[in-house]
Amino acid sequence: MDIISKINKATTDAERILNKAYEDYHAYSQNAECQELYALRLQAAIVQFEFCSQMKQIAESNLCSFASKVKLKDFIHKVYEYNKTLRGSHINRICVLAHNRGLPALVTKLQESSRTWRKALGKIDSFKNIRNKTTGHYDPDIAKQVQWIESIKENDAFTAFETFLSYNMEVLKILKNICTLKNV
Repeated sequence: MDIISKINKATTDAERILNKAYEDYHAYSQNAECQELYALRLQAAIVQFEFCSQMKQIAESNLCSFASKVKLKDFIHKVYEYNKTLRGSHINRICVLAHNRGLPALVTKLQESSRTWRKALGKIDSFKNIRNKTTGHYDPDIAKQVQWIESIKENDAFTAFETFLSYNMEVLKILKNICTLKNV
């Protein structure tokens, strides 16, 4: 399967998951704990769809090399920020909520998944200077901004994005299970 077909499928799947997460968010968030679980799931689904859609747009564009790197820098910023949020706070909160629902196996699965993906997701952390100097804050030294943009390796960025999307999809599956299961 070529990259465009793969991204199209991922985008279609992400849209379906997003719409279902949105429906469930409104239908099943009857108490605070459920509401938080469904909100976390909805946010992960929003991010999955957003990132797949943006990858599709970038992959289909016929921009020249520097212009495509400028487009990628915004995407790098978004992936960097959500990765920090997901791995910095949401994963711990999901584990607590799963434990509270009596689902220790899902806590273990999420922790194992996070350990498995940790090294691969480290590439996203390496985008910190691109984020800091070209999108989060614009470095006053324009020549430095240009150097950071030029340093973007499109294949490496796409590989990092695909890795993140795969990890986020695992988180979405675990969240769906936590939302629908409860030990009695």
